[in-house]
Amino acid sequence: MKKKATKLGAKTVKALAADYNVSIGFIYDELERGALKAKKFGRRTLITTEQEREWIDSKEEWTQDK
Repeated sequence: MKKKATKLGAKTVKALAADYNVSIGFIYDELERGALKAKKFGRRTLITTEQEREWIDSKEEWTQDK
């Protein structure tokens, strides 16, 4: 399956979920909590590269070496 990315350097919710091996529902939960920011373009919800980076940086438990 081809990942959907835009020319603007943004990903769809589905593509972001696939990249991090989490559910689409988890991504929407993160959006609702305000932990992840996104932009709406019509019916599409897109997460920019910058927004993705900020979200990952806020997830210390994902980035710490164990």
